[in-house]
Amino acid sequence: MNIEKLCICPVCLEILKSPVILSCSHNLCYECANRVISISKISQESASYFNCPYCRTKNLLLSASADFLPRNKILEQIILDWQISNTTLKSIKCQLCKDNPLEAINECLACEAILCSTCTTNHISKSRFAHHKVLPICKARRVLCTEHFEELEWFCTTEKVLLCSICLPKHQDHHVLNKIQAGDALKQEAQWCKKQLKKVQKQVKKDINGLEEGFKVLESAELGSLTELDDLCNKNIEEVNRFRLETKKKIQEIYAGLRSQLDLRVNRMNVISNSISQVSQTEDDLEFLQSSYPYLAISTGNSQITTPNIIYTQFQLPVIHLSTPTHHLYYLNRGTREFYAYSVSNKEIQIKELPNDAPNISRWSSFTTLADGKILVTGGKVERNSGSHRTCMYIDPFKSTYSPAVPMLKGHSSHISLRIFNKVYVISGKNEDNICDSHCEVFDTYTETWSSIGKINFPRTCAAGCYINNCIYVLGGFQNSVCNSIEKYSMHYNLWTLLPTVLPEKIWQHGCFAVDSKRILIFGGEKDSEEPSKVSYVYDITTEGFNSMTNIDTIPVYLYFWIQIIRDGDFLYTINKEKTLVKYSIPDNKWALVDLG
Repeated sequence: MNIEKLCICPVCLEILKSPVILSCSHNLCYECANRVISISKISQESASYFNCPYCRTKNLLLSASADFLPRNKILEQIILDWQISNTTLKSIKCQLCKDNPLEAINECLACEAILCSTCTTNHISKSRFAHHKVLPICKARRVLCTEHFEELEWFCTTEKVLLCSICLPKHQDHHVLNKIQAGDALKQEAQWCKKQLKKVQKQVKKDINGLEEGFKVLESAELGSLTELDDLCNKNIEEVNRFRLETKKKIQEIYAGLRSQLDLRVNRMNVISNSISQVSQTEDDLEFLQSSYPYLAISTGNSQITTPNIIYTQFQLPVIHLSTPTHHLYYLNRGTREFYAYSVSNKEIQIKELPNDAPNISRWSSFTTLADGKILVTGGKVERNSGSHRTCMYIDPFKSTYSPAVPMLKGHSSHISLRIFNKVYVISGKNEDNICDSHCEVFDTYTETWSSIGKINFPRTCAAGCYINNCIYVLGGFQNSVCNSIEKYSMHYNLWTLLPTVLPEKIWQHGCFAVDSKRILIFGGEKDSEEPSKVSYVYDITTEGFNSMTNIDTIPVYLYFWIQIIRDGDFLYTINKEKTLVKYSIPDNKWALVDLG
């Protein structure tokens, strides 16, 4: 007897939990019965009955909850005995249990942590995590309502859309059925649609055959474009060579002038040194005092003796930005082999997965896209309380393949990962001992080697970072508490500086992006008040001020540290674990959801 199939609740489609029996002899989970009764109350205020979700039989509604329905104790015991005896069930261990981890039953979509029942209660009871979405593991892997993150259990036959229970009031004037009923009622319509789609597909194939000739046209056009590109590049090469020669001459002239001034000063100081030697040999004390005091005054700056002084400055070269446009946005589903790819040009999301022999994408890892389109994943750790590892790997998102990369010098997790031209900078995070570490390092993608750089002053995790004007800015983050400090790394001097300016609020797990050569957009994350941040604002590095604050309450998702941000024209795009795409208009300073159709 297949108990698993016989004991499925028609509402949640899971094994019955605390089953109650209806007058028609069908069983529902206690909580599912409560939900059905609540929906009946919403659709009909004076309802005296509710329909069985399975057979539609009317059942008397004696109260506002399912407490009046009899519990099916015998069925509940049968299910319990079956679950205990079924040794084939795979057990997933909780990641928050310190000793002897219990079996995990839930997943936190915000933290990406797998939890047991006790740790789930402890997790959501803390005000800091009260807004996190926690679902059973089986449901967390399902397609959820993009607006409310609830399971899609209903189908509106009027608009032909799947609905969650929270969507129902918006469709109260429509014809709505549960998924089982809709599947039965619309079976013929679905078959008709399949036949029509076959006709459409046949026509499409016919059109494809007719478009084959277009490849010859494209080949000719491609050859012409490549020829035009070669001509343009040759002209640019001539311009770059001219610029290099002219600028090199200017640099040499400026530094030759500085060297002349330095020679003048050295010669003058040698004359002073010889004069001091002669004065030192004066035997008469009064003559010695008369002659020595002008030289002693040099140290105080009151001497009338001229000592040449020059100001040393670095010659500022014009900045030339050489970059390759990014046309894809990625979200890595850490802890699995799955990742999402959004094409800016095609405006569609693809769900991809690495092969079965590939390792899972490490939790608490960071990633960045490289110039050749591959993804470099750095660091991470196995469990929340375990140490970080040095492991890195490449992901080819177009072929859905992976390959190992050179490991880092030290372990990092919850760190910043930035690609700047041909180098990837890994900043702070937690180390092999699961402690915040100030160590930073850089990976040269040409030589595939790691090397250490200057240590950050304030080690932190889950901070935001971006590159602007030959400097890296790190904002906020968490060590022993949430902070609002800002640090700047000079790539020329290999030096970190703690800036006097601080963020308007203490924040971590947020994101940032350099929108131009002087402004950094800061958004999302969590505040030290243990509340999610639903605002964004701009930091001007020239005035060291903050402006353009705007609310993002209209977006029913949280924007976190773990997401990637790309730019396309005047818009920034980002995507989260629920495959929700968000865009930000730089000119309008507005956030909006992207309709994927």
